[in-house]
Amino acid sequence: MTGQNTATDRNATPATGVPLFVDPANDLPARENGANDSWYVTCMFESEGKTLGFEWHQSNTPAEVQSEFLLTNATDNVWRPHAVAEPSNKAGASKSELSVFSSFGTLKGDRSRFTLDLKAEHGSVDVVLTPREQELYNGTTGLLLWAGTESYEYAFPNMTVEGTFTIGGQTYPVRNATAWFDRQWGASTVTDPVEIKRLADVIANASWSWLGIAFGEDHRLAVSFWDVYAGPGKRSTFATVLGEGGVQATVDAAVTYDRIWASSESGNKYPSGAHITAPQVGLDLRLEGLVDRPEFVYHSGNGHNGSQTPCRAVGRFGSIEIDQPVFFEMIGSVGG
Repeated sequence: MTGQNTATDRNATPATGVPLFVDPANDLPARENGANDSWYVTCMFESEGKTLGFEWHQSNTPAEVQSEFLLTNATDNVWRPHAVAEPSNKAGASKSELSVFSSFGTLKGDRSRFTLDLKAEHGSVDVVLTPREQELYNGTTGLLLWAGTESYEYAFPNMTVEGTFTIGGQTYPVRNATAWFDRQWGASTVTDPVEIKRLADVIANASWSWLGIAFGEDHRLAVSFWDVYAGPGKRSTFATVLGEGGVQATVDAAVTYDRIWASSESGNKYPSGAHITAPQVGLDLRLEGLVDRPEFVYHSGNGHNGSQTPCRAVGRFGSIEIDQPVFFEMIGSVGG
């Protein structure tokens, strides 16, 4: 009968497996009418006997662009933050290709190759990042309800990195390092102005910690951990896991924070250490901060003040031992 599918039509249609809400190759450019459209790269590595690292994050809204660019020499207890909020006519991203730009520099490329070229007062990064086949979809499908909004997020968790890194006038080679790339954007069907403002206030007042870590042979395994507090009685702590053979799962997790310190600039409280567990997948990880009191502050009053803390991560994922440097993100007053 016309308008009805037949068994032949159904059987001829290839199955695509688990439905995803993200398309990692085609969702790299900016979104049309995107809210909190963001790109994130983090990398800790060893070079010339030093434990070094950089983190870059750009978040675009219709009104402004918030960018942070952080450099660390954890061996020598050096941490150099840069954070700026700029109008959207001076910074932003292309909607037709991966081309993200601000006063710090640019991220460009496609699914096969990225270039990240950044420069600020205390140093620079000039690297080529090559995505591998592994992809992690937060929440297993790339869609989560985050602080009252639909949050789309995926990662290339184990990009190879080659290039140069400069901090304090000293340039180091970056060879065969591993970086985590995260792509995230928000969406909401809310149209009522009062409700829009309420949701904006919830996000502005939320606090969270996040860890993205790739490990194991060739860094093929990965964990994206979240601890999100959106107000009294509204806290979610979970991890999305990329396991052997590309199997993904989202499971309950727990975290305890210790050695809390208070910032004299923002008033936020942060931990110097954390213990993350997810018994369902055998994750048991301790994080120990490598530098003293790291914090970035948006002095313009715009943006989420926080800490991208260089840490040593030690523990295990099932039978796999973990011992490596990572960045641990904490936004807002995570410690209290």
